[in-house]
Amino acid sequence: MSNSYFLSSLKRSLCFLVCMVLCNCAGGGSSDTTTSTESVTTEQQTMATIRAVAGLVEDTEQTHTTHVANTSSGTRYDVSTYGVDLSDSDHDDLPAIELVLSKAQAGDEIYFPDGTYNLKSTATSSSNYQIALVSGVNLTGESQDGTILKSTLDDQGIGNLSVLFGYAVNNLVVSNMTITSEWNGSYSSDPTVTNPQSGGPTQAISIKGKKGVADAYNLDFINILVEKFRVVGIKLGNGVHDAMVDNCTARNATDLGGGGAGYGFTLQGAGHADPDENGANPYLGKPGYDNYFNEVRNSTAAGPYLRHGILLQYHAHNNLIDSNSLYDTAYGAIDLHGEDEYANEISYNQCHDIAMTSGKAGGCIELGNTGSTHDATGPDNWIHDNTSINSPYGVRVEYGTTYTLIENNVLRDNSRFSNGAAVRIGRADYIFVTNNDIIDNTVASFKAFYLVANDAVNDSRAGAAANCLISNNHLTDNNGDKLVIVSEETGNDYTQPE
Repeated sequence: MSNSYFLSSLKRSLCFLVCMVLCNCAGGGSSDTTTSTESVTTEQQTMATIRAVAGLVEDTEQTHTTHVANTSSGTRYDVSTYGVDLSDSDHDDLPAIELVLSKAQAGDEIYFPDGTYNLKSTATSSSNYQIALVSGVNLTGESQDGTILKSTLDDQGIGNLSVLFGYAVNNLVVSNMTITSEWNGSYSSDPTVTNPQSGGPTQAISIKGKKGVADAYNLDFINILVEKFRVVGIKLGNGVHDAMVDNCTARNATDLGGGGAGYGFTLQGAGHADPDENGANPYLGKPGYDNYFNEVRNSTAAGPYLRHGILLQYHAHNNLIDSNSLYDTAYGAIDLHGEDEYANEISYNQCHDIAMTSGKAGGCIELGNTGSTHDATGPDNWIHDNTSINSPYGVRVEYGTTYTLIENNVLRDNSRFSNGAAVRIGRADYIFVTNNDIIDNTVASFKAFYLVANDAVNDSRAGAAANCLISNNHLTDNNGDKLVIVSEETGNDYTQPE
């Protein structure tokens, strides 16, 4: 497993003392500030280090080999021959599905032809879930639209209930189905209050390892729609690595309230824990605790009934969030949640129409957060080649976050949110913003780059941006200001763009 805390700390020991803030803007002239060869070289080395350790990268800085999806070579079980009722009826189809699962061995496949599978009871082994995944056994629906697993689970805001649950499982594929629930309350798009009518399962799909014993790994979730859940659509939790979420859709969470609800996809370690005495991930090398080498790609987080589309937290590291579509979420579409997430690669995603809710403006990509245990996102996250369209903020970096590379993104078409910004930097150190295109943001009081102060939050002191580089970005046809500095600290050397 990768540990970029150690990989990059030595390289960064020679980091520059002063970062130049430059802005070469299309049609706006160039900065008259000059930068020494030594400073430029050190900045480039630091950015190269982040690129080298972020994403699916091993300790050796070699690309991690993606697992091969499990293929079925044994018996194919068709659940329709075991007593299920394919119509949407009062019949409980779970006992028949459990019977098939009890017969299946590694290498087998369980096939679900199109129909509605009403799940009205819980698994015989636990009341906390309905279908227990089995290592080596694939679950294959006929089609996403036609194969519907319909759950009666209702966590009533306090439970931990899952429709599909995998505990230290490995080598399986779940594909081509919809997971929904019988919940029929009223939705709420307000993330500041708990929806009094919320319900449904806590998670549609939940995967985790067994702490101190075994991880869950080599898992694929393909072409699945999840909806009418309360907390998370697909959760890759503690002890999960080498899992892929591909071409899935999350929508219609039943609650967006504070305290953790309404997330489309989550990648997370075992829970809140401070870094160890070396400043490193305390979960490294502990079976069932860490979260790494996972991917969410080609998937959709569809608001307005989502708090966040994709969320990473609790030391999640060396994951890849790539080529997803996210829109109309209540808060940040892709949120690195201020729980020491590090060395993740966020690339080629498109966010549009992220909301401004109850006075709080959301961003396409956010690093650092407030809350009971939140503050800084960890170092070495690489944010590149994403597109933000008509959202209050393109990228927000705050609350003590360090060493983040933001490059080659397109941040455009903010026509709704006054006082918005392409890039907002609060209390953060060594943030590199380079070669981004900022285009056609026509709203009043728009700011291309916005440096502000943050209040103290947990372990992050109050303060503002320090040692940040903003260079070689391209600004075209925007309203408002190019660079606005409300607050700053030492180490920033910049020239106000003309």
